[in-house]
Amino acid sequence: MNCVFDIDGTICFDYMNVSEEGTQLLEKLEEAGHHVMFASARPIRDMLPVLKERYRNYTLIGGNGSIISQNNQIVDVCLFEPTLLKSIMEVLEDESVVYLADGKWDFSYNGDGVMKLIVLEAEDMNRVHDRLSDLPVSFYRHESTDTLDILAFKTSKYDVLKRLGIDDYIAMGNDVNDIEMLDHANPGIMINFNERLAPYADYQVDYDEHYLNTILEIIENHKKTV
Repeated sequence: MNCVFDIDGTICFDYMNVSEEGTQLLEKLEEAGHHVMFASARPIRDMLPVLKERYRNYTLIGGNGSIISQNNQIVDVCLFEPTLLKSIMEVLEDESVVYLADGKWDFSYNGDGVMKLIVLEAEDMNRVHDRLSDLPVSFYRHESTDTLDILAFKTSKYDVLKRLGIDDYIAMGNDVNDIEMLDHANPGIMINFNERLAPYADYQVDYDEHYLNTILEIIENHKKTV
């Protein structure tokens, strides 16, 4: 079975390393014959230092679905069309927001194109969202940091899984950008509690001393029912 993991808040809790329990979880699932994949809001370049050398050849879905790496090679990037990017930038500049433009490998706004824009600060984040809503883009509002991710329309972790032909999978995540992925998973496991994500998860697991065994038990018991 394919096991798709979000990273931050799911197996990494310090923004730098996969936790000891997360590492054990990945190892035990692979020992049981599962195929591990990763899907994160991070671009690929920021996933690699966390995942270390061992997982570089795995399927990595970065930028909430805007970039895919397999066998340590970028195989697909979903960039904004130039005219759409121009329209977005006009709104951002008019609102005088603080933002990052994420390119294929670097933070950039150059000839390589832009795959994701991250609004870090705005006088009125709701107004920015509303002004961009008429454009063909996808949004992810991170309430914990009050930031806004802007991607090309119909770009998500789940959309990438569909494009890769992965219909049957187990997924673990913790934030609103995991909603679609967990909603279509079998099962979808929410790590800690997120009010907006909860309706789409089959199970909820706290990151505590029971984290590892609870997840393994859920997967084992769920396997017996399908």
